[in-house]
Amino acid sequence: MKKITGFSLLMILATLVFGQNLKYADFKWDTIPFSSYNLEQYGEENIIILASKYCAEYQYNTKSNELEMFITIHKKFLVLSDNALDGVNKINIPLLEGSSIIDVNARYITQDGKVTEVTKNRIRTIENEEKSSNNKIFAIEGASVPGIVEYYYIIKRSVIIHNHYYCQWQVPAYNVSFELYCPKNLRFIFKTYNHTPPVHEAFVQDSTMMAYTLFLDSVPALPNEKWALNDANRKRITYSFAYNYANRITRMRTLDHAAEFFYQSYMECNKKETKLLTSTLKKIPLKNLNIEEKIRKIEVWAKTHIHYINTSDSRTENLEFILKNNIANKAGFTRLLTGLYKVSNIPFELVLTCDKNDYRFDPDFNAWNYLEETLLYFPDVKKYIKADDFGSRLGYFPVQYQNNHGLFLRTVRLGDIESFRQSVRMIEPIPLKDNMDTLYVKASISKDGNRVDYHIVKIMYGNYLSDFQAYYDFVNDEAKKRIQAIFVELGDNAVIDKCIVKNTAQAEVMVKPFYIEAEGSSDIVNMANDRYIVNIGELIGGQMELYNDRQRQQPVDVKSLHGYYRLIEFTIPDGYRCEDISPLNIDVFLEEDSGVSARFTSKATIIGNVIRVEIDEFYDKMEYPIVLYDAFKAVINAAADFNKASVVLEKF
Repeated sequence: MKKITGFSLLMILATLVFGQNLKYADFKWDTIPFSSYNLEQYGEENIIILASKYCAEYQYNTKSNELEMFITIHKKFLVLSDNALDGVNKINIPLLEGSSIIDVNARYITQDGKVTEVTKNRIRTIENEEKSSNNKIFAIEGASVPGIVEYYYIIKRSVIIHNHYYCQWQVPAYNVSFELYCPKNLRFIFKTYNHTPPVHEAFVQDSTMMAYTLFLDSVPALPNEKWALNDANRKRITYSFAYNYANRITRMRTLDHAAEFFYQSYMECNKKETKLLTSTLKKIPLKNLNIEEKIRKIEVWAKTHIHYINTSDSRTENLEFILKNNIANKAGFTRLLTGLYKVSNIPFELVLTCDKNDYRFDPDFNAWNYLEETLLYFPDVKKYIKADDFGSRLGYFPVQYQNNHGLFLRTVRLGDIESFRQSVRMIEPIPLKDNMDTLYVKASISKDGNRVDYHIVKIMYGNYLSDFQAYYDFVNDEAKKRIQAIFVELGDNAVIDKCIVKNTAQAEVMVKPFYIEAEGSSDIVNMANDRYIVNIGELIGGQMELYNDRQRQQPVDVKSLHGYYRLIEFTIPDGYRCEDISPLNIDVFLEEDSGVSARFTSKATIIGNVIRVEIDEFYDKMEYPIVLYDAFKAVINAAADFNKASVVLEKF
């Protein structure tokens, strides 16, 4: 089996030899004085990026003739607040396996123009709070506000042959440059996104090297916003290795090549592995089951017998090791399930995609940049599985892969030859009807008149449950109480007296709804002049509210299609009446030519001595343009408005 977590670099080695001559090996600070910066022009900004450089250099080692990669990073910040200083006075250098620091230096400049250089022998190494060996963190001590903090570092790292580079941040930036240099026999392809200009290509160093460059005088800030794909919307350069003219003139690392590679990685099994998979299937009761039931049985068996571990250890991708030791990494889990489904003759397609929060899969960029995550798609039932995600099950998969394109790899056969045929298609989101949260509440004022007693039944199914249902039986009682509190504590100072949770067995996860029934009370009633003021709106639980202190810059991403249904029945105490229930009646919706796609509606009636409120809230579209943001915000805020709604009960 090929190594799944790394790609062979043999095809980009060549007989050409070049000496190592890094462009920024002798880095020079600029001589721009602090006084040249007009602080007033930056308004209320706390930090400005005065310069940002990313330079990747590929060179052949003069002794081994192997391709090596060096990265130079340069950052220069104008810092105008203490909080901003705290965010930039540390140099965080990512050091993956095989990486080493070649050089690192820093300096700071005070408002009066004093320049203090912090050379590498004076930069203090500080402890990595995440206890990760993948990062080296250095402290720059002595900087003050207002002032300039500047640093650069050069690292040698393991070769990467495709990448994404973001060139936009949450703060304004100036003098932003991207550079990539490689031997003349190598070629990269580039694509820029979100109104980023194209990358320029030229021969340099007497035509011995190729240079790919982009310089931006200024880049506006793109602050993070709620309900948005913040990183995916930033200016970005995406690039991939494509040609090695020393070996061949044809294109390399296309999606067709990916189909071949992933077939070999996930589908090819030797006789011993096939025998192990066949033996494993005999342990799973599949007799007399339909195809969906078989798919589900195999998935549940794998996710309850094999433990996922986050490791790059290649042994955890080996089927014999996995089935003997009951552990697998991400690639190993996918390999196990593809093997089991293949041996059981259940048709499926392997899907490669990416997290749309980082970047959207681009169907028109014929390279491997977006092939980061795997799903399994079962065309007979039109449902997906995320093999390495314990919290999800057939039909449900993480929201970050929904409404995104993917590379679908379907098995085809020509005689005795089997392979993958690739196509790029949309990964459709899980339908609204399969992502519902239902709440039934019966409430009344307590005997002492100080609180509201309530009985609730909450029924949920869909992506809501990925963090709860599958894990519930494995956590301790204290953790169970915390999970319960999320769903059943309604209103201020809620106290739960009794709680029952159902449908948490592994065979029930995302097959049956997550069911919670509880009794409790909360402090949502006040007495004033023989009148009760009851905040009935709090009986739906806390709600998000959207507000803006600046103009919206990004389109809306709804994450997943989803809906809520709530039914509240509040019993009016004897001797009291409610004259006005209008605060409980709300109807806000977002309508386009295709119809209403988002809505919050609450309808209140009085039947006898019961205030009955029926609430329907849904979001049936994944994206909205900026021009519809205010309409979307109105629907979101309608739920928050209901949350604040109260009624007055008066004596009669």
